[in-house]
Formats: sequence, C-alpha cells, structure tokens
Amino acid sequence: MQWLKLFDFCLEFCRTTKYLLGWEGLRRVYFYIMTENIRGIIRRWQKQLFPEEVKQRYDINERAIWSAATLCELDDAYTRRISV
Repeated sequence: MQWLKLFDFCLEFCRTTKYLLGWEGLRRVYFYIMTENIRGIIRRWQKQLFPEEVKQRYDINERAIWSAATLCELDDAYTRRISV
C-alpha cells in the first residue's frame, strides 16, 4: 500500500514539475539563480581564472562578467572567450 502512495506522489510531482517548468516566471527565476551561482563560482576562483596573462590573451573584461545579467551575457563575457 505504501508503494502505491509513493507512486501517486511521483506522478503528481512529475505533472507539477512539467507545469512549473513551462511557466515563464519560473524559468526567469531559474536562470537568475543559475547566473548568480555561476558568478559566485567565478568569484570564488577569481585569482586563478583572471591572471593578467589570461585576461590579455583572451581579451577578458572582468567588468562585463560582473555586470552580466543573464547566462547568455555571462557566457559571452567569459566562457566563449576561454573555449576558443
């Protein structure tokens, strides 16, 4: 009987998750949180990621990284430059 309750819960959770991910507002919140988390990781490793030679070699503008408001802006400012 317990497994039936668990199965019902999982089905309802999947339906709810599918609905919420389709909701534009939740997507905005998700992308905001992801951008802040990635920016936090970059900030934590800032000294290792931004030595002068790397900034000059890849033309990295730290100000653009810290002012990035979306994942795409953050990607353009850092990730795409490094992976070339």
